[in-house]
Amino acid sequence: MGQKILLLLLVTLAIFQFCSLDPGVKSHPDRSNKKERAKRTELQMTALENGVYQTGIASWYGKDFHGKRTANGEIYDMNIMTAAHKELPFHTFVEVENLDNGRKIVVRINDRGPFVKGRIIDLSYKAAKRLGSAEQGTARVNLRIIEGGTARVTPQPRTLPVPGLREESPDMGFYLQAGAFSDRANALRMVQSLGGMLPGLSFKVANLDGLYKVISQSLPNRQKAEEFQRLLQDRGIDVFIKEY
Repeated sequence: MGQKILLLLLVTLAIFQFCSLDPGVKSHPDRSNKKERAKRTELQMTALENGVYQTGIASWYGKDFHGKRTANGEIYDMNIMTAAHKELPFHTFVEVENLDNGRKIVVRINDRGPFVKGRIIDLSYKAAKRLGSAEQGTARVNLRIIEGGTARVTPQPRTLPVPGLREESPDMGFYLQAGAFSDRANALRMVQSLGGMLPGLSFKVANLDGLYKVISQSLPNRQKAEEFQRLLQDRGIDVFIKEY
């Protein structure tokens, strides 16, 4: 008799637990969704402690892609200071610090990648060479968004107003050219990225030869132009000296 009562109690308890379950609730957490949410949260965070945006592995890509189109429509040139990133807006300037040798460079994002697990940025060959990582292929790095970029991953508008920007032809003297674009919006974004990078040097858009060219203010002589060119190259930005 006692065994029958015990069995009846166990059956009743099992029925009660079954009926109380919410059929829409899984008994195990969805770990993949949790990882995705964590990743989105990380990407939306502003710059971390000491200005570091991301820490991870940098790789590089070279001649196999040289001359082909990047994700933003430019032609990839392995001999200029550019890089591929999965999320950052195009024309964002990023400081890359090699944690193994202390070297720092600045690159402009113009492509998407890398698509190898565990890597956070793909550098051009020239950028990897300056960083001291070309021979070994990869390096541990910190990424920092430099002045003019944004550490928050948000969609970029197609047109970007720049207060006081004049779209005009050059006038006289020497100037630096930082880029040439068929899309005016891309030229405007680059002007914003360069804005305030060097005291005493400003950039604007000039409509020349059917392209929107990003050029500096007029400089009095070649010596001054070469001085600013060296300062920008020290930050990993290639510019060319032109004469009006």
